[in-house]
Amino acid sequence: MLETILKKSKLLIAGTSIIISGCGDYSLTTFTTESDANVDVSYGNCSKKVKYFRDSDGDTFGDPNEFKLSCEKPEDHVTNDDDCDDTRYKVNPKAKEICDGLDNDCDNEIDEGLLESCTTVCGEGIKGCVDGKIVSCTAPLPSEEICDGLDNDCDGTADNGFKHTKYCKDKDKDTFGDPKDFKFACLQLSDYVNNCDDCNDIDAKVNPKAPEICDGIDNDCDGIADKKYDIKKCVSYDFVFLIDNSGSMEGKPKTMAYNSLKNLVNGSWQKDDRGIMIPFGSYYEVIGSLTSDTYQLIKNIKDAEKFKGGGTMIGQAFVAGTNQFQNNFQKKRAIIMLTDGETSSSDPYSANSLNQLAKDNNIQVCALGLGSASKIYLSAVSHQIGGYIHINNEKDIQDIFQKNYLALKCHSFETCDSKGIWKKNISPCGLN
Repeated sequence: MLETILKKSKLLIAGTSIIISGCGDYSLTTFTTESDANVDVSYGNCSKKVKYFRDSDGDTFGDPNEFKLSCEKPEDHVTNDDDCDDTRYKVNPKAKEICDGLDNDCDNEIDEGLLESCTTVCGEGIKGCVDGKIVSCTAPLPSEEICDGLDNDCDGTADNGFKHTKYCKDKDKDTFGDPKDFKFACLQLSDYVNNCDDCNDIDAKVNPKAPEICDGIDNDCDGIADKKYDIKKCVSYDFVFLIDNSGSMEGKPKTMAYNSLKNLVNGSWQKDDRGIMIPFGSYYEVIGSLTSDTYQLIKNIKDAEKFKGGGTMIGQAFVAGTNQFQNNFQKKRAIIMLTDGETSSSDPYSANSLNQLAKDNNIQVCALGLGSASKIYLSAVSHQIGGYIHINNEKDIQDIFQKNYLALKCHSFETCDSKGIWKKNISPCGLN
C-alpha cells in the first residue's frame, strides 16, 4: 500500500532512497525507473504486532469476526472484541436492555428483566415486554355475567342472576340421575340430567323405566323389589262370561257384577285375550263373538247388562258357552260363571253332564256363587278342585272378575320372593 501511495504521489524517483519515520524507520531500496520501481518496505524497530477489531458502529466495542494485526491502531478499530452486533450502536455490553426483541447488552438473553407479574380481581397475569413489544397486564378483567358456568364478573359466584335448575349425575348413562350427586346450574351440564330418579346409578338396567325381574333388586325404583304384578307369567286365553240376569239379580248385585266386568276390561285385560258375553235367565243370549277389541267388549258388556231373563236356566247357557270355542285350537279356554240361584228343575243338563262337557273340551270353569246359589250344583259343574267360590258379601263382587280372570289366565305362574327366588303360586280359583 505504501508503495502505491508513493508512486501516485511521484515520490518514487529512479536512483533515490526514502526514509520514513514511524514505528521504527522504513527504508526503500533504490529503483532504476519510475515505472519499474519496486519498493522494499521493512519495519525498522516494530517488533510486536497487535490485533485490532473493527468497530463499524462506533460504540467502542469491536466485532470479533473482523480484525487486523498492526503495530499501530488502525482507524475505526479497537482492542476489544465484545460487540455482539457491530451494525447497531445501541447494542454492546454497556448498553441498557430495552424492549425491542434484541440482545442489547450482549449477555445472550433477549429483553430480560422487562417482564413482571400482575393481578386483577379475576386472577393473575404478566405485563411488560413480550416478543419485543410492551404489553399491559394479561390478567383477565371482569365482564358481564352470562350463563356459561363461569364467574364472568369475578364476584366469586358463577352464573349469578340466572335461574338455576337441579341436575343430577348420570354415571350409568340410563338418562336417570343420582339424587345424591347433583349440581344447580343455569344450563345443561355434561353427564348430568334434569331428573334425580335413579335408585342405582352404577347399573343402567335399574331405573324407573326398567322392567321388574326376579332378582331381589328393585329394578324399577318404586321401592319394592320383585313385586308380583310385574313378574307374572301368563298365557293367552279365550273367556266366556256367563252372567245370571234373572229377576233375583236385579238391582245392586247385577249392577256391581257388570261394573266389575267393565273394570276388568278397562284395567287388567291383556290384548292377547278374547272375551264374549252370555247373559242368561230362563233363556240366554250370545252377545257378539269372541273379541280382543276392548272397545267392542265394553259395548257388549253394556248390551248384556240390558238383558232380562226371568228365571234361572244354567245348563243351556253353559252349553252355548262351550260352543264358542269350536274353532279355537291355540288358546286356553275358560268359563267364568256368576249366579245367585239354583238352576231350574226343568234344566235338561245335569251338573255332571256339564262337568264332563267341560272336561271333554278342555275348558276350565270357575263358578262364582252369590247369596242362595247352590254350592253342591256349582261345585259339581266346575271340575277343578276348589273351582267354586261362594261370595258372602255383595261388595266382594266389585273385583271378583278381575281376581278370577288373573287366577285363570295366570294359574301356572310363580311369584318371586324377597330374596329373588321363584315360588309356586296357588290361584284363587284353585286351578293348577
